[in-house]
Amino acid sequence: TVVSQAEIYIDTYDAKNSVGEIKGLLEHGVIKEENILGTLVDLAGGRIKHPLSNPSAVTLFQSAGTALEDLTPAVLVYIRA
Repeated sequence: TVVSQAEIYIDTYDAKNSVGEIKGLLEHGVIKEENILGTLVDLAGGRIKHPLSNPSAVTLFQSAGTALEDLTPAVLVYIRA
């Protein structure tokens, strides 16, 4: 399937244990731990040098919706108000 061949990134490593989609895919063997290549921090921080293995690669990002993702824009709005 497309998902089993995707390069998967998550917002935090907790997402693989708490988010239904990723957790379910892991539990049912659709994907393996090795399919999860890193976190958003890894990508943004340059820890992953070549995020795409090839130009036609499918990238999947799963967000667990951490409080930091909610708080950051709220603080920016507050500061700019």
